Amino acid sequence: MDLGLLLGGIAAGSGSEIAFHTGVITSWDQQTGVNTVNVGGTDMANLSVLSPSTTIGLRAGMSVGVLRVRTKYFILGKISAPGAGAALATREAYAEGVVSTSSSAYVALSGGPVVDNVYIGESRTALVILSAAIFSENAYSLATVEVTGASNISADNMRTGITNSIFNEASPSSPGLQSGITASNTIVLTESHGLNSGFNTFTMKYAHRTRSGYTPTQDAYFQNRRIVVMPL
Repeated sequence: MDLGLLLGGIAAGSGSEIAFHTGVITSWDQQTGVNTVNVGGTDMANLSVLSPSTTIGLRAGMSVGVLRVRTKYFILGKISAPGAGAALATREAYAEGVVSTSSSAYVALSGGPVVDNVYIGESRTALVILSAAIFSENAYSLATVEVTGASNISADNMRTGITNSIFNEASPSSPGLQSGITASNTIVLTESHGLNSGFNTFTMKYAHRTRSGYTPTQDAYFQNRRIVVMPL
């Protein structure tokens, strides 16, 4: 049922029995949703949540809208100002073309992809999904994400990413073994990584590394690169 029609019908027939308030979550159990919300100076326990979101989790300290219908109170959701999370949404960027690098240090390549100006709220958490077709020969072909803006998380400091590798064990100095795969990885970035509240830019970075004694004759190649960022 449409929530606006439902509330409009209740309001039309119930006088002052429907009201809107703002509140602050003072406690929230991430697993069960057991909660306490301070509304007008009164702590209210275990309010039900209307339209719970799977991508924007409620947490202690958040300001929320609270709806009263007769004697029942409901959490409507987080209150966010324009420019400070009101447009919180999943963002993505895609680059189709083939790019390559021989650099052992992480570098940006043509087309990125880059997801810029993503607002991260006080949760300081985001889900990042990376995917690409990766080609390798006697080397590691690596891709990960770098975060700039409100945060400063270098690609070298990331704990994971996507990779493809193959080595000619029988003849380390000879080429001839090549590998191509499509790889993907889901990364949960949090404050433990250094993710800060505010506007952040997420950039895919790439590197080409090998083992001692092995001779790569081909750069690391990447195609169909995609990055998805979901603030949580």
